[in-house]
Amino acid sequence: MVIVSLTNCPPRLRGDLSKWMLEINTGVYVGSMSARVRDELWQRICENLQHGQATMVYTANNEQGMDFKIHNTTWIPVDCDGVKLVMRPLPKTNTAKNGSATFEEHLSSASKRLQVSRINAAINKSRSSSIASYAIIQLITSGNIPQKDNILEIAAIKVDDGLAIDNYHTTISSSDNSLEIGIIDLLNFISNLPVVSYKAQFVFAFLQWNCKRIGQSAPKNRFIDVSVLIRKKFDNLDDLTLQGTAEFLKLDQPILSGALSECELCFSIYNKLQELL
Repeated sequence: MVIVSLTNCPPRLRGDLSKWMLEINTGVYVGSMSARVRDELWQRICENLQHGQATMVYTANNEQGMDFKIHNTTWIPVDCDGVKLVMRPLPKTNTAKNGSATFEEHLSSASKRLQVSRINAAINKSRSSSIASYAIIQLITSGNIPQKDNILEIAAIKVDDGLAIDNYHTTISSSDNSLEIGIIDLLNFISNLPVVSYKAQFVFAFLQWNCKRIGQSAPKNRFIDVSVLIRKKFDNLDDLTLQGTAEFLKLDQPILSGALSECELCFSIYNKLQELL
């Protein structure tokens, strides 16, 4: 069983979906198909849904009995001890521009105190974990769709007690088995360390898809998305690229010549965030 939910779906894509699935409500499709057809259909959804959002839920042979994929959303799939969950951003607490009441204004005093205590606990947890060991991963790819585009370059930096102690870097060629070797070496390099990355959803999606291609288990590490932390800390930042963020934080920027230099810049940004929290 496969269920697909779409918003702002173009007519052409709706027609493609109707060949395989039944539309039971606006933007909600249900059907039964092979895994190959399901993956091809998801690839077509990602290619043609430029401004809308997509969610696919399907039966899977795992502990939950199902799996899911999402597209064009700030919510991030995360693996929690083999259980797939979704991490979503907190609602904004600022007053809306049109003067209407915001989410926070509808909370009771007790709810606000509870919210503050949770925020403080999260901040304390973040501070306590800032000295822990972790790995930084960045990828260079040929595009934005894991099912269609290829990984061209993989880089990682291993950090212990705030210091970079080791790094890994490799380029991927489509003419040999460098993808399989590169991913296996990367997984061995990061081991079970938490992973820090800029656009972690993008990185995790490519790793998950390519692990599946080579018959390797996807990483179950905790992923920390630096871009999400930046958005939460600085809601007035317009340029959310690595370079734009570094410039906003007044950091020295290396010349971005590949995935390893992106790791180094991500490392600097993450360290700066720990100082500001």
